[in-house]
Amino acid sequence: MKQTIFHLLLPLVLLSSCQQEELPGTDAGYGYLAIADVSVQTVNVNTIRTRSVADDLSLRGEIWQDGKKVKELSQEELSQTIRQKTGDFTLKIFSQSYTEYAGWTNADLGEPVYYAEQPFTITEGETNTVAVELPMINFGVSLSLPEGFDTWFKTHAFTAQVGERTVALKTGETAYFPHTEGVALTYTLEATNTDDEPFEETGIYGGTEAEETLQPNTLYTVTYDFQANQLKMD
Repeated sequence: MKQTIFHLLLPLVLLSSCQQEELPGTDAGYGYLAIADVSVQTVNVNTIRTRSVADDLSLRGEIWQDGKKVKELSQEELSQTIRQKTGDFTLKIFSQSYTEYAGWTNADLGEPVYYAEQPFTITEGETNTVAVELPMINFGVSLSLPEGFDTWFKTHAFTAQVGERTVALKTGETAYFPHTEGVALTYTLEATNTDDEPFEETGIYGGTEAEETLQPNTLYTVTYDFQANQLKMD
């Protein structure tokens, strides 16, 4: 059984640099936060999607201090210099899907979920510039049936199940699921061949005791092997 076909993201990388820059007219007790770049890295094609692409993700931000949210940031504000009281904070940036994925049902394919946290410090009269690279914190499962499958099987149905959520997929579609430690994927293909003989194949990938583990930042593809007459994970 092969491992993943895509490793969508490198481990989370968050870069922070502080510029010792005096700003004229700065109020006492305040400094500035400048978000220099928000990017999503895709390892399989060795490119980094910059802010212009990240904008399509409907990003939002929040500033937290001592476990409390002190400011919400809109998509527009993420590209601006932000006036902030001095102190130690945490910047959280996430896609709109981060606020929605807990409510996905069996009828929802879902989508990639991006989330990152960045600690930062505001010093009076100075600008702290940060760059954030967003990882995908969930994983995807897609179905890819080989050419000629419909010639031998006149009907088929495929489902991917993670936890209590079961999603039906057509070939070429992808469903996204939350990642937790020890999560398991159960996938089932039911089909009827041209001789009206039923066929059913079920596989399990991952789990707490399995050698193969499901990882976030990853897209998995289930295929059907005609020679072996069985499903396999690529």
